[in-house]
Amino acid sequence: MATAARKGTLAVALATGLAVLGGIAVPLTAALFLVRPGAAGDAPALTWAARGLLFLALAWLVIGMLAARTRLVRRPGAAAARATWISSTRPWRARESSLGLLPLDRWLMLGVPAALLVGTRVLQSELTAWSHLIAVLAGWAVFAGVVRLLVGRRSPWPVIAAVGGGVVIHSILALAVTSIGGPDQWWGALASSRILLTISAALAFAAMAWTFVAGGWALAGTFGARRAAGTMLAGVGAGVAVTATLLAVLEDPAGPTALPSPWMVAVVAALVAVAGAVTALVAGERAVRDRV
Repeated sequence: MATAARKGTLAVALATGLAVLGGIAVPLTAALFLVRPGAAGDAPALTWAARGLLFLALAWLVIGMLAARTRLVRRPGAAAARATWISSTRPWRARESSLGLLPLDRWLMLGVPAALLVGTRVLQSELTAWSHLIAVLAGWAVFAGVVRLLVGRRSPWPVIAAVGGGVVIHSILALAVTSIGGPDQWWGALASSRILLTISAALAFAAMAWTFVAGGWALAGTFGARRAAGTMLAGVGAGVAVTATLLAVLEDPAGPTALPSPWMVAVVAALVAVAGAVTALVAGERAVRDRV
């Protein structure tokens, strides 16, 4: 019990630190993140679509919370929601929470966060910035592929549960603000208010960064901290590199955000990916030699 309490305290401290870091980093990285309002006209349909998707995301989250303590876990799909909730908030329990799941639950554990990610990004792109949407989704696909490759023969479900739960939480935050007045009004508000941009960036950065921290934490129980960290860095670096490269090549003027130096971001991210992959592979070889 004491160990679990210490891990919980550490998790809260990490999440708070990530939020503070995101808030501080906004003025320092303003040149690398531009918000372009007015990418599309105000569409009430997008606002209502965001509200509907937010309702479904909240329902999934609530089912996961309730299923962790009630008999609801016996219902089809409830075990998947429970696993994503526990793994994303207590990633040290990701392995045990993903054991014994039925095939349906496993596919829901993968499919629901993926669908939320795609739906949220579609709404944020306001149905116009298709190149921007493709770049972001391609980055996520590369991230998932690299992590799966480095996990190897071990079960990927603990990291899927942890990252999937983080995606759900991040999507809820994004949909909550988008559902107030629509994506166009939200991007315009960010462009006109530095305080709002700072607060939003702090929460968004903390939620996104925690997604990857939770994924690495979920892997650490199986691979050790060094290999888990290297695996996540390789995936994140590769995903960001692909996204930045596509943004540079496609140059979509309708995108609500822009990177003035996408090639520089792509190069730095690629270096991070290589360093992470080398770290993960070296740590894996050492673990094999130690067992022998």
